[in-house]
Amino acid sequence: WRLDSQLHRGTILRDPSEAEFLRTVIESRLADVHTSIPGRVVAYDTAKQAADVEIVILRAEESASGATTHETYPVIPNVPVGWPSGGGYSWQFPLSVGDGVLLVFSEAATAQWRATGEITQPGDLTRHDLSYPIALPVARHSKNPLPTTNVALMCVPSGGHLEVSAGGAAV
Repeated sequence: WRLDSQLHRGTILRDPSEAEFLRTVIESRLADVHTSIPGRVVAYDTAKQAADVEIVILRAEESASGATTHETYPVIPNVPVGWPSGGGYSWQFPLSVGDGVLLVFSEAATAQWRATGEITQPGDLTRHDLSYPIALPVARHSKNPLPTTNVALMCVPSGGHLEVSAGGAAV
């Protein structure tokens, strides 16, 4: 194998050291490990509580010449939306096209667990893949901040809101 260990600086090919080779292999593999990234709802199915989501940060790739190119990710379909819930309680609200979400990518395939809700084998063995995110409706950019408040506040699009004070009283 031949590797240009200084490809980014345009030097000639040479045999890589073992450390250079390993670093290149690891960096190549890590380029496809996904952890979390902001996205935007393209479509939302209320019955399935799943969204089609586009990733809003372009993927940067460095070419052999050292130039950086940027690519869009594909829209990820049928992403389950993670609503807070437990003990029989839940909190949900309508999602609209354009709403921000944080995509969190699962360490293992989740399709079989989603279908059964039971402890299951992963099915396929991909890890940290674009195929298995959950969308958390928590991502906001600084051009769309939440209101500043010192009480619990639930706002609705019409401008109405519900405030709950520290003592628990609705205001």
